[in-house]
Amino acid sequence: MEALMIYDNYTTNEKIIHGWGFSCLLDGHILFDTGENGSKLLKNLNSLDVTLNDITDIVISHDHWDHQGGLWALLDKRTGINVYSCPGFSQEFKDKVKNLNGNLIELTGLTEISTGIYSTGEIIGTYKEGPISEQVIICNTKEGMSVVTGCAHPGIISIVDKAVELFPDQDLNTLMGGFHLYKSSEKEAEAVYSKLKEYGFKNYGGTHCTGDFAKQFNTFEIAAGTRIVL
Repeated sequence: MEALMIYDNYTTNEKIIHGWGFSCLLDGHILFDTGENGSKLLKNLNSLDVTLNDITDIVISHDHWDHQGGLWALLDKRTGINVYSCPGFSQEFKDKVKNLNGNLIELTGLTEISTGIYSTGEIIGTYKEGPISEQVIICNTKEGMSVVTGCAHPGIISIVDKAVELFPDQDLNTLMGGFHLYKSSEKEAEAVYSKLKEYGFKNYGGTHCTGDFAKQFNTFEIAAGTRIVL
């Protein structure tokens, strides 16, 4: 199974536009998050030879502009597509999806979206001293379990614990996405990375909101335009 980075803070390809946010295409047809800008997202999809008809489902990790900002341009061109959200997303978000003829599906718990690709369902984290709803993608392949996060507001350690709880017998393959450590001190980040290494994932790829320290921790390059085998 392949993860294709569509949108990220970083790019290593001059044909791929970078911007603040995250978007990843899983198994060629499930789009996880949409970055912060619709025109950039659409240009990157085109540059990476992904057509809108290739996308069967869109999963939004959480209701923040840098993860759902590109959604509206997609829905404007691709009506009727499944959009997976959490019950805790804003009513404004839900109404906008419906008004653009998206098929809104709210997930509370573990849900298989496609063969071997799951959403954890709603996990409650904290943002600006208030609750925030976030879902995470889990991909189970012959290589083991891979966990893909949008921003990890509930805490990357708590998210990994949840994934292991849901699939306790799976080997751990790849942990990638936003780990939300960019505001952490180097000491705090090192403590988190040290804990993550204890889980024994084969591969790590922190990006977007993870912070610069991730470059010392990652086992592969991750940026808009890169392809990762899960």
